[in-house]
Amino acid sequence: MNFRRLSAWVDGGWQDLRFAIRSLARTPAFTSIALVVIAVAIGVNTAVFSVVNAVLLRPLTYPDPEALVRLMTTSDRGPIPVASIPEYNIWQQQSAIFQQVAAYDWGGAGMNLTGGDHPEQVIGVHVTRGYFALFGATVVAGRTFTAAEDRPNGGHVAVLSYGLWKRRFGGNREIVGSTIQVDGQPWLVAGVIGRDFVTDTPADLWIPFQFDLTSQELARNFDVAARVKPWVTAAQANAHLALAADQFRRTYGSSALPPRGGFSAVSLQEFSIGNTRFPLVVLLGAVGFVLLIACANVANLLLARATVRKRELATRTALGAGRGQIIRQLLAESLALSLVAGCSAWPSDSAECVCF
Repeated sequence: MNFRRLSAWVDGGWQDLRFAIRSLARTPAFTSIALVVIAVAIGVNTAVFSVVNAVLLRPLTYPDPEALVRLMTTSDRGPIPVASIPEYNIWQQQSAIFQQVAAYDWGGAGMNLTGGDHPEQVIGVHVTRGYFALFGATVVAGRTFTAAEDRPNGGHVAVLSYGLWKRRFGGNREIVGSTIQVDGQPWLVAGVIGRDFVTDTPADLWIPFQFDLTSQELARNFDVAARVKPWVTAAQANAHLALAADQFRRTYGSSALPPRGGFSAVSLQEFSIGNTRFPLVVLLGAVGFVLLIACANVANLLLARATVRKRELATRTALGAGRGQIIRQLLAESLALSLVAGCSAWPSDSAECVCF
């Protein structure tokens, strides 16, 4: 009995939906206006939510991203996100709280890759040896840098990105161990990183910094990130860094680190978001109100249309249609409008549609 009742309810729903489509088709002006209002509102909300999802909600692409932190110096003027060699050196010594510490930059004006049929300008990023382990980069061919290659005068060594390897060398594994010409000099190809390793700023190849860790140079010109050990909390990490800052100040003086300055570890996710969180949340709320206003306007249009259909609804009631059937019919029309407008608002290159 329950199955028969459910089947009858489903059949009635399909009939109501088909009737709703025919009814809307008979009033093209009203239907077009309602569809445009809903589609524009849904499209704007979809676009803004896509940005919010990519920036605020979606985790970083690295393994265990919650453990990644950005190391920086703090001062009266605010945080300083770039670091010097002595700062990197003392952070690297904090093995009680960090699993790995690595330095990197975002590439300069570009490097000229010569040889072959045509030269190509590529983006080369300087990194320290622990960079690939820190960010969980997989190696599909060869290896990353050795300890000797990471030291001063360690030679010209490069690790290729998957994209450059495929595009320039056709995915040939024999490129590993051979040399390529970069800026007119031979560079040994140590390995190739897998395609799943994606950084915020695309890189074509990585080359070692080859820091002299005994250097006293205090110029800040690169970034430092670390992976916190599983049992270490943010408060514990910053407490250890406060002690390291005192040690650094005693070694290099207050000119290198002011008395009110220090070291801090900030979640890499939060650092990547930066000051964009509040504006994006405000923008999402604003477009949400736009969607509510659009729905209210369409609801007013439907109410106005219902007044014109008084005779039709009265006739259906006289013929035996119950209140529930009439409400279901009106809901079916609203559903049809939402489905068509939602699918129209979705980008044409997607196989899916967002329906509300």
